[in-house]
Amino acid sequence: MIRALEVCQTTGQKISDRQKNHNFEDQRYNFFKIGLYMDREKLYDRINKRVGLMLNQGLLNEVTTLAQKGYSFNLKSMQSIGYKHMAMFINNEVDWEEAVRLLKRDTRRYAKRQFTWFRKDKDMHWLMPSQFDEAEKMIKEFLT
Repeated sequence: MIRALEVCQTTGQKISDRQKNHNFEDQRYNFFKIGLYMDREKLYDRINKRVGLMLNQGLLNEVTTLAQKGYSFNLKSMQSIGYKHMAMFINNEVDWEEAVRLLKRDTRRYAKRQFTWFRKDKDMHWLMPSQFDEAEKMIKEFLT
């Protein structure tokens, strides 16, 4: 959305019009897309564990070090998932438990938005991660 607004502001044209003019709809390459999905509860559990791993591997230290080097929490990169949550904790806006809760929540929401976005792609072949053999078969058929 931000990119679309930037294009409109700088060119006076809608981004969709510019894309049509640049033939972004033209597909010059054959491609095969596989999307992975799993039970939402299992996915959310994996996300929560991944957040825990990121924290155990030093996310707070990374954000603290960047701040000490002069990188502002107002930078776009510092507003990304994880960084903004650690910044909130560093700035005493939330306690540790709340920072972690918000980080997990926002990561789950991001995953949901990604799934919603890719679900619209009619060329996507949806498989579960355990369907490796089926994915391999589909890829071989595509390549031949």
